[in-house]
Amino acid sequence: MKLVMVTGGIRSGKTDYSERYVLEHGVSPYFYLPTALPGDPLWEARISLHQEKREARFLTLEIEPAALLKKADSGEVLKEHILHSLTVEGSLLLDSLGLFVAACLAENDAVWQGTVNGVLDLIKRRTHLTVVVAEEVGMTLVPGTREGRLFTDRLGEFRQIIAGLSEEVIFVLSGLPLMLKTRTIPG
Repeated sequence: MKLVMVTGGIRSGKTDYSERYVLEHGVSPYFYLPTALPGDPLWEARISLHQEKREARFLTLEIEPAALLKKADSGEVLKEHILHSLTVEGSLLLDSLGLFVAACLAENDAVWQGTVNGVLDLIKRRTHLTVVVAEEVGMTLVPGTREGRLFTDRLGEFRQIIAGLSEEVIFVLSGLPLMLKTRTIPG
């Protein structure tokens, strides 16, 4: 397992950095696994911008729109899609952990723990490079709503687990990488 976590704030450049990292350190085929679900027009414009900027060598693993129409719970569709996509053979960029956590907020604690365990089990089985983009939380005020606190808690805990398993953890600020954890070279 070769796992790398790239973290940073909103619009910090973590996705651009992660894409370059996968292309430089991974092996073909290169898979891009977005976790953004279609929503309002501004969000869809942001998704389109990401798609236009993405290097042509990436094969994007997107949810088919028909799959979203079949189930009322888009979070469940996203979860199934991510679990299935983690089995692909090749380098994989999962962008982003925060959107995935947000899509699963309705899960009770037991179901959520099962979701986390399922994702971690599949990541541990991967033999190719896996880069997980994870938004940084906890560097600002405590959210004023129950859902906001739940999101912060779940994403923060999930990020810490991923960071612990990762060979490298990179914090991106203003497009610049700061190595928080690097591979230990034996000897």
